[in-house]
Amino acid sequence: MRFTIEYLNGQDPGAQHLVTPIIFRDKEMALESACVLLKAGFRVLKVAGPGFEMGQAALAAYARGRRIRALTLP
Repeated sequence: MRFTIEYLNGQDPGAQHLVTPIIFRDKEMALESACVLLKAGFRVLKVAGPGFEMGQAALAAYARGRRIRALTLP
């Protein structure tokens, strides 16, 4: 299977922003990597794969949920 993350490459306000895809074989690894990109300040546009697509808003909520779960687990 093939899952991709599409994110805006370039955090400098004066830099040209390019949509850069990253390809993964596993959905969970793609989602985990997208959360890392979000935490680093990148604008992730979507994570998509066969029968699956998560846009910006859903991914932001997913990342928040992961952080909350990590804080509340024993």
